[in-house]
Amino acid sequence: MVKSLLKDRLIKRKRDYNKIYFEQNLSNPTEFRISARQKQLQSLVESLSKEIMRNGLISKNLQYEISVQNKKAQSLFTIVDFMNHIVLKIYEGKEGKVERFMKENYRLVGPKIGCIHDIACGIFNKPRKKEIDVDSTFFE
Repeated sequence: MVKSLLKDRLIKRKRDYNKIYFEQNLSNPTEFRISARQKQLQSLVESLSKEIMRNGLISKNLQYEISVQNKKAQSLFTIVDFMNHIVLKIYEGKEGKVERFMKENYRLVGPKIGCIHDIACGIFNKPRKKEIDVDSTFFE
């Protein structure tokens, strides 16, 4: 999943130094476990860098830094969590079971969303180009 989410973004920013933040969500986190998670993520991104170089999409290794942080250290995680929560509740609300307040939340943020890529279905929804009607798009 990490590779799927990062691949296009890293290729697009192949000349930049990329700082990639992951939320620390381990139960009973210790310095050792956080460090191990960071090394695991480092290995994933390194593998992705080599893969896209083998495919000729970049000519040299990507420049990046991986950081595993808790919500208190990285305030943007709260915003990302809230946006994910709204979209998730819309997608989960099949057969007309989306709470009214979630539809309203989505209508507030929808125009700010450039694209929603449903990886499982291979579908791209582009709310800014064509407003998504939450009542018809997700309940067919």
